[in-house]
Amino acid sequence: MAKNGSMRHTVAGKKTAFLAAFAQCATVSSAAEAARVHRNQHYRWLQDPEYQQAFEQARETAVDALEAEAVRRAVHGRNEPVYYQGKVVGTVQRYSDILLIFLLKGALPAKYRDRHEITGAHGQPLIPDPGRVQLTDEKLAALIALAEKQRPEVVDVAVKCLTS
Repeated sequence: MAKNGSMRHTVAGKKTAFLAAFAQCATVSSAAEAARVHRNQHYRWLQDPEYQQAFEQARETAVDALEAEAVRRAVHGRNEPVYYQGKVVGTVQRYSDILLIFLLKGALPAKYRDRHEITGAHGQPLIPDPGRVQLTDEKLAALIALAEKQRPEVVDVAVKCLTS
């Protein structure tokens, strides 16, 4: 019994260590290494609703930290050393335009989302408007003949619908 109790304590400690590490580093592999467990163990633990809830809280903490770092780099920038003849002679402030774009897309997706419009040749719709499709009598007769060979019952229903 004592062995089982200490085993539970060890597992609980490993879960706690994993969650704390994940909140800091935001990657399963690094958190598993820090907690000294195999990364697959985390996925087994996720079947426990209590652990799953704790992991979601750790994920929120990690994402908040990542977002704060993205804002810092995009808006406030970071100092990069400037070298001359192998020596640091100063720093320059660098900003990340790409991070700023992602932050805007996340904050205002309706305004900054990627827009894609797919059209056919010369801007025409890919699927023609059924009201605008006009078949010659010859093409219509050929389609009806083909349909009668393959599914005559469908042609009967179509004729009834068109004539009623």
